[in-house]
Amino acid sequence: MTRVEEVFKDFAKENKFTVNKELGKGSYGSVKEITYNNKVYAAKLIEKDIDDKNDESSLILEFRGPGIVKVNKIFKKEYSNKEVYNLIVMEKASLKNLFEFHKRLYKNNLLNLIFKNPFDLIGENLLLFFTIQLMKGLELLNRSGYSHFDIKPGNILLFLNMVVKFTDFGFLRNPEKSEKNNKFHIPGGTIGYITPEFYSNNADVSVDVAIKQDYFALGSTLYFLKYGENMLDYSEYLDGNSTSDVIIDLLQKAMDKIKSKKLSDKEFIDFL
Repeated sequence: MTRVEEVFKDFAKENKFTVNKELGKGSYGSVKEITYNNKVYAAKLIEKDIDDKNDESSLILEFRGPGIVKVNKIFKKEYSNKEVYNLIVMEKASLKNLFEFHKRLYKNNLLNLIFKNPFDLIGENLLLFFTIQLMKGLELLNRSGYSHFDIKPGNILLFLNMVVKFTDFGFLRNPEKSEKNNKFHIPGGTIGYITPEFYSNNADVSVDVAIKQDYFALGSTLYFLKYGENMLDYSEYLDGNSTSDVIIDLLQKAMDKIKSKKLSDKEFIDFL
């Protein structure tokens, strides 16, 4: 039995719920389906640093509304060896997340496999429906001064009736409260969805740029959903080359790639 399984078992025994199956895992922690008070939820286990002041579980309880996953309960546990864990019990997505949804659409579409994306996997109306919901979620966070800092298809849950909601708030921060000399250290993100400034300034950017990060990531997410590839190619940064010339070249390549798309996408490209 792994340590994660042991901790889940301890939480289940203390709080009287049953663990059904694993839903996902990664560097963030582990997510399992549980039954609690005769209802099915997704439970996310996170190991915390005992001195960590950025507590995802305490922050996310503040946000209730469209575009944000609903957290129903939070359990906390500290072991004698100073291990600290949070278990965040939230509504369970019916259809996983947008990354898995897109992958399944591609896998099941023989025309796309043969001709390589001749047709949109996700239609314009559905993409617009997703966008409206996600903008409402961002508005809710931003109105309170917070930014998500890890928006990507894998962190957007998909429910029945094509309802989408942001999840995974481990990087949630308030840039305006955290600023030092008008500089903010972006806590993290995912390659392909973070701004070039993140690389060029070693993640230290102006507060204004930090606040705009979520909108850049949302645009990159919509581009991926429509075209099945990342909007910006960050491979040149993997060698530590982050000069201003490289950044300008990277952005120019992105613009050229967008312009090369079919003319019928003009409205989407203008919006992007």
